[in-house]
Amino acid sequence: MKYKLVAVDIDGTLVGEDLVIRDNTRRALHQCAQQGLVVTLATGRMFQSTKPYAEKLGLDVPLITYNGALVKHSGTGEVYHHRTIPLELAHEIVRLCKELGLHLHTYVDDEYYVEEYSDWSRRYEEISGVTGHAVGDLEKFLTREPTKFIISEEPEKLEQYIDYLWEKLSPKLYLARSRPIFLEILHPSVSKLEGLRFLGECLGIQLSEMMAIGDAYNDVEMLKGVGLGVAMGNAPPDVQAQADWVTAGIEEEGLVVALEKFILKG
Repeated sequence: MKYKLVAVDIDGTLVGEDLVIRDNTRRALHQCAQQGLVVTLATGRMFQSTKPYAEKLGLDVPLITYNGALVKHSGTGEVYHHRTIPLELAHEIVRLCKELGLHLHTYVDDEYYVEEYSDWSRRYEEISGVTGHAVGDLEKFLTREPTKFIISEEPEKLEQYIDYLWEKLSPKLYLARSRPIFLEILHPSVSKLEGLRFLGECLGIQLSEMMAIGDAYNDVEMLKGVGLGVAMGNAPPDVQAQADWVTAGIEEEGLVVALEKFILKG
């Protein structure tokens, strides 16, 4: 199969904990582009947190951000697709998290907001490279529909509440773990697969002509829905089980291994 597009997750796939793109990774993705493939990023990150990685890779393409809720061009800034959370549901999420004592981040117009700064705010900023805004009462602040929420907690605390949150919020909303410490909440139609489907329609590329590579639960729909879904070796076993093929882990440059097997030397 000759693929026309490759979609790459960022955290745990493109970069490890050091958040650095390795030279071999940059070289392999550049070679894919030279062969005529569209190379894009498909991530839960904000657009403004994703764009620097696209620039480092020399990508001038639409990017799948916010788990597919926002598809926006890295160069022109043109918005191809944007799904937001209805305001009534957004207020329900804020009240629920306050009741449970969970740290909540919200995202409006590609900026992120918290009630007050905390260690979780600083931790998120270290990962994303984006500075947040402390605005006090989030329910009062939210007068426009947000793109998404993130609940940030230690894995043990998230596990304690995850079933209850699913019961309360699903199927009204899309919930996915992007990291062990992050639970993302978005419009119920959102997924990276939806973002890729929309992008494919714009570019004239079928999902069957796409290859996607990821490592987390928010990658599962994408890995199952494209022509070739590749899970990283560092992905949880139940994520790996949904993929067509499992590559090496992030420390063994699993992204490069997969690109060389299926595209560059295929």
